[in-house]
Amino acid sequence: MIKSHTRVARYGDDTERFLEALPPPVPRYVYENSQEFRKALDYERAQFRSLNHNHLEADTLDATDDNSNYIIFLIEPSSFREEILDRTNHGHLGFHYEYNRVTKILIIKMTTREHRCAAHAMDVLITDALKDMGLGRAFESFAGVEVNVGQHHKVPDEGWAPQISARQGTNRPTVVLEVGVSETETKLRNDAKMWVDPERGQANIAITVKVLRDRPLVKIDLWEWDMNVGRSRVNRHIEIAGAHETYSVSGGPLLIPFRQLWRRAARHPQEKDIVLGKRDLIYLATDVWRAMGIDY
Repeated sequence: MIKSHTRVARYGDDTERFLEALPPPVPRYVYENSQEFRKALDYERAQFRSLNHNHLEADTLDATDDNSNYIIFLIEPSSFREEILDRTNHGHLGFHYEYNRVTKILIIKMTTREHRCAAHAMDVLITDALKDMGLGRAFESFAGVEVNVGQHHKVPDEGWAPQISARQGTNRPTVVLEVGVSETETKLRNDAKMWVDPERGQANIAITVKVLRDRPLVKIDLWEWDMNVGRSRVNRHIEIAGAHETYSVSGGPLLIPFRQLWRRAARHPQEKDIVLGKRDLIYLATDVWRAMGIDY
């Protein structure tokens, strides 16, 4: 049983403004102790699994975004370190998260099957392209890896970068992926802007994948930092739609410049930009739709 006083309707105004991009309703808690923290996690995970199971048992296309995959805790940095950072060293947590040391807000993100499928499909496509270049064993994946982004700790859905040696310091992703199912598009945009900000996420490219639940449509945006105007921008918007065993792709292909991914120019003929064409994009979308129970 969750203690009623640890779950709250809202926090202070400043904190609520920080959270406004999240999809409502999002359960909010005030951290009390480790036991109550674990109870709240177990309870909300069970609720989330039940809601998603019921949606799949009914009609996937009738599912809404009301079954939020977020849990929020107001938690002191010392308790955050004990509950999250220290436990990360002993194995996978089973969820993604971000933490703001100023607002003391921990946002925990639970993932659906379709969410995992989208991230996995994009990883397969990029990994296969790197293998074709002879670089399949020379890159690092950032799936589930905490990255320090200014006042935040953030775990991307996926990320890639060339491997570096220990003497070169701590590695960071050059290309980052964020997937949204129940997330609002505002939340995805904010994440992408943060990742490509040279003073925060420091990534060269952020890719966002938005999966709509009310119809078979997947939206992909490629974000970069525009040095001329000092802000982020979308350089490519792609939509993949399905209807009665037919597919349409607009805005493709998805192009990831080699230099942006690998931090250097190509040195050999096989090293080139990654170009994900219509077939690749349909593979990603249909993989997600199968996970949602839509057979195309």
